[in-house]
Amino acid sequence: MVDRLTGKVVAITGAGQGIGADVARRLVARGAEVALLDRVAETIEDLARELGAGAAAFVADVTDDAQVTDAINAASATSAA
Repeated sequence: MVDRLTGKVVAITGAGQGIGADVARRLVARGAEVALLDRVAETIEDLARELGAGAAAFVADVTDDAQVTDAINAASATSAA
């Protein structure tokens, strides 16, 4: 059975640790691609490597609208979906 998340792209803020990282792992396991957003590059880059081709890291502070917009635009441009 194909999961309904297969082929979907999900942006996750606060993805560098805790709940955000766990959600990313679960979504990739179900077939989604994930755009990992966090203020700390190292943590999301490590997680993206762990998750493989279905994940990409984007540094952004969610309190800065321009950074979030840039990250989402970059994620859209690099997505396979």
